Amino acid sequence: LCHWRKGYLDVPTWKAAVPVAVPAALAGAWIATAVDVDLLRRPFGIYLLLSGLSLIFPQKDHKTPGG
Repeated sequence: LCHWRKGYLDVPTWKAAVPVAVPAALAGAWIATAVDVDLLRRPFGIYLLLSGLSLIFPQKDHKTPGG
């Protein structure tokens, strides 16, 4: 709401993202409650590990030829 008042909200992007984001969030919430916790723990742990490694070892910028 604050971003909208100050004019920082990109309305076309918002209008395109909301119809996809709401069902995706609902599906994710349903999956999180329907699936056994032990089944979700390992993929989430791998995600956290990879995320942490990407912060510790950031990728170098690749310069494009002529750029």
